[in-house]
Amino acid sequence: MGVDKSHSAMLSLTAQYKRFGFGINYMPTSFKGEGYALIGAGVGGGGGIVKTPLSTDINISMLLASSYYNFIQTPKSVFGVGVGLGQSRLDISIVPDYGNSIVYDGTTPFGFLNLHFSNRYKRFLYGLSVNAISAEFGGSYVDFLDYKIDLGYRLFDGKVKGDLIGGYREVNFAVKLDGESEDVKTDFALSGPFLGIRVIY
Repeated sequence: MGVDKSHSAMLSLTAQYKRFGFGINYMPTSFKGEGYALIGAGVGGGGGIVKTPLSTDINISMLLASSYYNFIQTPKSVFGVGVGLGQSRLDISIVPDYGNSIVYDGTTPFGFLNLHFSNRYKRFLYGLSVNAISAEFGGSYVDFLDYKIDLGYRLFDGKVKGDLIGGYREVNFAVKLDGESEDVKTDFALSGPFLGIRVIY
């Protein structure tokens, strides 16, 4: 399909009071490409195979909101668990010059569980965060796994703290919804490194 890598910005905001916290994470991703497809020509594909140019436009956005409680919270170490609500939107347009197009635009809400851990050694930081659920509700099935590995360095450590953060994140999301006339299925995976700045005050 000729789809290249996506370079998108993630936005994460967290507010915390004592050991309780609330966070919002927004992840938009877009892929575009110009490739080709091999399709059957003629009635019922009996006329042979035809190579046709293909234009692809894929937009995925995921919004996650979670509340958590830190069972361990020291100046250097944090371990907490929580629950959250998410919304995934998938907008796909695959248009060949010859043949049928594939167009889909849908939004799916879901819930998930959260686990996070972080630690600091002098000015060096590392941590792990996992959001996940695999459940079936009334015939509809949701499978969601989002894990993030953090590595960082504390740039300044006063009343306002600043960290340079990098790492790796992978998101896998699959859903099957039972409709009145037909089932609706969505399945996508996003993965790659990230780099950013975190400010704490």
